[in-house]
Amino acid sequence: MTTTATANSSGGGSGRGPLAWITAPSPDINYNFISLMYGGGSALAVFLFGLEKALFGYYGITSTGSGAGAANTAADGDAGGNGEGDAGGDEEGALHEFTRQLEGLYLVFIPFFPCLLWSLAVRIRWLKGSSSQKDKKE
Repeated sequence: MTTTATANSSGGGSGRGPLAWITAPSPDINYNFISLMYGGGSALAVFLFGLEKALFGYYGITSTGSGAGAANTAADGDAGGNGEGDAGGDEEGALHEFTRQLEGLYLVFIPFFPCLLWSLAVRIRWLKGSSSQKDKKE
């Protein structure tokens, strides 16, 4: 029983440490595709974060809801407080509402960053293994 536990804790007998199995590539998986997808999710997180900061800066919105955006709602003559004003809605009100809905959306995609790092580490080992297999065939 201790032999099995020792073999499992040593990374399957690879001699690379107790956690080597985390970055051990599977031969049936294309890690280029996985890295690309995690990279896309990470890029989306960065894009959404930048878009949120740009739009919040444009409207002067803070986390408490004060700023130019809140002042403009009162200045529109909107008694209901929905940002539509007397004109029945304008594009700035719609974009302002979109900005509010965008708040914190980038947090959904934050887990892609550690997954991207993991997939790149596995991809490196996968590419080394596939190149060594090609050398053995020749």
